[in-house]
Amino acid sequence: MHKEHVLVVETLPVVADELCRKFGFWKSTMALVAAAHRRRRTEGQISHFSNRLRRDVGLPEEYDPRGKATFTLWDIRL
Repeated sequence: MHKEHVLVVETLPVVADELCRKFGFWKSTMALVAAAHRRRRTEGQISHFSNRLRRDVGLPEEYDPRGKATFTLWDIRL
């Protein structure tokens, strides 16, 4: 790199103190808990995978009662 970039990163306690001072303790705490819950809920879920993606990663296909009614751009054959 011909240009050096300096990133100033404050430590976690400093950032947490600033958030608590700006928004209050309970709002900051509840926002952190909500963010952790959202991440935990979405992390590792495969229910939204299509059957094609399931096959690609080696998972069993999910039964689709609609049959061929689902259409994605991946199904287009040229």
